[in-house]
Amino acid sequence: MNEGPPMPKTLESNEPEEIQLNYPTNHLKGFDELRKSTRLQGKEYILILKSLWYSLLSCKNKGVVLRLNNLVTDGRIHLLIPLKSGKGKKELKRVIKKVGEGLNRTVVEPTSLHPEQLVGKTSTNRVKGQVEYIPNIGYFGDDYIVIDEGKTLLTSNEINFSESRRYLRLGLDPYPDNIITKKPVDIPRGEGLEYTPYFNCCIFTQPYYFEAEFATDGDLRRFILPYINMSGIDRTEAYKSRVLEVNQDNNEPILAFTEFIRSLPDSREYKITSEAKTELIEDHLILVKRGFSYSTKTRNFMDLYYFTIQDLLLKMSHIQALQEGINTITKDHVARAFIDLIEFTEHLYQFIENKIMGSLDYDETWNGATDKDKELLRFLYDEGLLRGMKAPFRLLLMRIRFKKFLK
Repeated sequence: MNEGPPMPKTLESNEPEEIQLNYPTNHLKGFDELRKSTRLQGKEYILILKSLWYSLLSCKNKGVVLRLNNLVTDGRIHLLIPLKSGKGKKELKRVIKKVGEGLNRTVVEPTSLHPEQLVGKTSTNRVKGQVEYIPNIGYFGDDYIVIDEGKTLLTSNEINFSESRRYLRLGLDPYPDNIITKKPVDIPRGEGLEYTPYFNCCIFTQPYYFEAEFATDGDLRRFILPYINMSGIDRTEAYKSRVLEVNQDNNEPILAFTEFIRSLPDSREYKITSEAKTELIEDHLILVKRGFSYSTKTRNFMDLYYFTIQDLLLKMSHIQALQEGINTITKDHVARAFIDLIEFTEHLYQFIENKIMGSLDYDETWNGATDKDKELLRFLYDEGLLRGMKAPFRLLLMRIRFKKFLK
């Protein structure tokens, strides 16, 4: 069993019962080759590399649809990786591009995120008085999209970014119900752009704080987020390994990992055994219960996330079956996926506790006070300035804002 990276500390005082995460990788075929390919040293990268393993295997076959009665999703695994500058982003991107190239997949890294570049447009061509309408699909028509420094895309209220974000949410919705349509007013009906994209997405960002809307608008739940707090980690062994670990051919590990994925079958539909269904139900309930053991903020997020956990468990179980070259998901596949999903969700909850501002309650408490208002009210209360005051919060906030205005 691998000793994993340290768990980030929550900022809340009501921490849930701590569980021991071991971060095993012996159930992930080709993982050692993937790790060597990245040249990233240190146990703190294990969780990030496990998420990358799932994402790269999920782009082996296009058009995978997973159906389990009313549970319908696709086979794609999308990543949102918070990393400080100088912590390995360049190596991760290099591996994604190299593996994609080996799998004959188009991997793109947009430098501009205008909605038209992502979605595409219908162009016109006039020949001898006749108008020909030509659909030009944007980056969503590629196989793997890598976005560097994605904070602005994920949070900016500027119209170009908010519209791009809306299209991205739609593109990441389960295939084939994620139909993209775009018809300018000067294009006749029936000649507009319409298609169903099937691309994987990996977004990198610095580990900044995010406003509550990032979680409540549905952006966060579309990704696996392997958050590791790398501040203060002892890197002594990583320094040694970087110099002493033998790696005679830098291309050999990445070629071996790519060849492993290439050898897997072209399966687009999967069956699931009765025992696997029972395992999936039980494991999902454990994961949901664990999420609700966190603070009020994470419990509020769980109200948006518990169905997504079920989708992810099925997606990851299908990857477990894929790596064994079969198209039937068994109980063991679900159990192995469950082990990894526990790790992903635990670190997601720590990200929510530490990096998402607000209470994620849609301002239903505090009489509509905003997050900044709440912060100021807590300060005033702690300083004893609210004692004996019976005015409603709204009146108090009006007074505070008026005083700010006078300044």
